[in-house]
Amino acid sequence: MPSGRQQSRPLILITPSTQAAGAEFDDPSISLSLRYCEAVFRAGGLPWILPPTADADIVHAAIGRCDGVLLSGGDDISTQLHHPDASKAMQRLCGAPDVPRDIFELLVLQNVFTQPRPLLAICRGHQLINVALGGTLHLDLASEHPSDVPHNACDRKDTAVHPVALDPKSLLSKVTRRK
Repeated sequence: MPSGRQQSRPLILITPSTQAAGAEFDDPSISLSLRYCEAVFRAGGLPWILPPTADADIVHAAIGRCDGVLLSGGDDISTQLHHPDASKAMQRLCGAPDVPRDIFELLVLQNVFTQPRPLLAICRGHQLINVALGGTLHLDLASEHPSDVPHNACDRKDTAVHPVALDPKSLLSKVTRRK
């Protein structure tokens, strides 16, 4: 029987990446770095990985049951969602689209907006929120907005690549006690 502390852990829904073939079977599979779950455990939560689905009723029920949502990082968002007229050359710079994941995570966001839950978005998750709210998303920063800031540093995924300034009045600044 679980302890009371275990039962009181908030349930955090995490959206995973997908892949064409998994390690166990050669069929579409989900993929998520264990670091997401470990971070949720360390923060006192209980991770719940929800496989992508286009079933709006399932997503609605899942958001209704969870205490918070974490949109994980991953591959590029389909250009059809934010740049449907992008040139073929520009589309080639983007990764292969995962339209089912895009649809699923947009349903998750729609439900988070109608059934408010705390939301943490990482990398791709930030970009998807931006797209969902009608913002601008650049397809390739290196070619569209060259700068000295290393935005594509995949070899340094676990370390800070460039400084980020927080608005001192923001919730994130208050929570992290940083400016």
